[in-house]
Amino acid sequence: MIEISKYVIFVMRVSGVGKSTIGSLLSEELNIPFFDGDDYHA
Repeated sequence: MIEISKYVIFVMRVSGVGKSTIGSLLSEELNIPFFDGDDYHA
């Protein structure tokens, strides 16, 4: 049987500290999708 785990990682902090950079690097390293919150608001 294959066990599938689902994880959500939130990177939160004030603006301008590199959240998008860290998120995209984590995404590449862990081979998981990355969604930037900036893409979902004006």
